[in-house]
Amino acid sequence: MRAKNIANTVLGLNRNPLSGDKFASKSRNVKRERKLIPISEIDMHEDQPRSHSDQLKLERLMHSIKEEGLHHPIHVFWDKDRNKYRVVSGHRRLLAHIRLRYEEIEAEILPDKSSAKIAAVSINELSEQIHPIDKGVEVASLLNEKRFESISDIATYYGWSERTAYLYYSYVIIPEPVRELIVKSNLRNREFLNKIKDICSSIKDEDLSSAEIDKACLEVCSPLIIQEERRKSLGENENTLKQRKKVKGASSKISGVLYFEDGQVKVRVRVLAKLSNEDKAQVKEAAQSIIKMLK
Repeated sequence: MRAKNIANTVLGLNRNPLSGDKFASKSRNVKRERKLIPISEIDMHEDQPRSHSDQLKLERLMHSIKEEGLHHPIHVFWDKDRNKYRVVSGHRRLLAHIRLRYEEIEAEILPDKSSAKIAAVSINELSEQIHPIDKGVEVASLLNEKRFESISDIATYYGWSERTAYLYYSYVIIPEPVRELIVKSNLRNREFLNKIKDICSSIKDEDLSSAEIDKACLEVCSPLIIQEERRKSLGENENTLKQRKKVKGASSKISGVLYFEDGQVKVRVRVLAKLSNEDKAQVKEAAQSIIKMLK
């Protein structure tokens, strides 16, 4: 209930319950067209791999596309100002096509920039890469642009519970300078985010100017953000050590079951079949730990 009150206060929204059709908002019915489009008609901008790991991922993607084709189309919209398509999602898939010297790519074409913005939120939600604070900011923008009629409508569209949707919205009460620090450090702990939100909410209740509120929130929250960064770092280091111990403990079994050949990890099925269920579980857990460490 508190999250709902904060969201409505900050955004100036009054929740209008939907009646009748589950998808009452017209903004939900976004028309899409799927077809092959020339890569030369796509506006190219920065999307170069930034690390050795990214290069390896791109090479694996290129190999997959070359051998199996493109499983999922990229998402684009036509930019009238640039007279070219703009990419909403699928930059890496596009880059892989360019490296492979392909001339066309399968794309799902959205009618306009606003529709593309909705699609971008949905796509990022599926990949779970977008920060909860950014979800709140983006969806607030969609509401302000009158693309949806209510928070409940958005929750239904993106498959969130209504409680989760209101929680995302409640984070917009956090001033932008504080939001930027949290997102930059990728701090996602819900208890921490709610604590920051409540602090900023109490400061906003005071008789201060917008600039004074931003400054006060930043001064109070900065030490908490630093503390949370340390806690997160410590937790990640502990998890890494645990994973390494699991790998070391099962290394002898793994070496007998898994082997590397022609750039692929292969399994000795006969050896695996002879292991006890307990040993199989240990090998599986260790293999999963290896995969996590390689990501």
